[in-house]
Amino acid sequence: MKKKTMWILTINWLKREFPPRRKTYVRTASAERDAGYTALNNNKFIVIVSGDFNFNTRMDTLLHEWAHCLTWFGAEDTTVHPGEWGLSHAKILRAFEKWNYGQPGELP
Repeated sequence: MKKKTMWILTINWLKREFPPRRKTYVRTASAERDAGYTALNNNKFIVIVSGDFNFNTRMDTLLHEWAHCLTWFGAEDTTVHPGEWGLSHAKILRAFEKWNYGQPGELP
């Protein structure tokens, strides 16, 4: 399976299985910081994943940032990764490993 197909399948899977409360867009671009970030813009989430990293890092970043979309309610404390984020991230990672791009078996 091509990486582009895997990327699109994953975004669609995340939207279906872990829908954020706001419309969410994913963009690949040179991130100004780290491997990616999430912004709230006009009541929509914009997930930016840096194209400057390898595919596995980009995928990890997408899953990481998606957890922010699930736990960002507009009144966050000053903790970048509070407990709610950690729980959401863990659920996404475990489900992702089991999903395996819709193929039989789990990811190694």
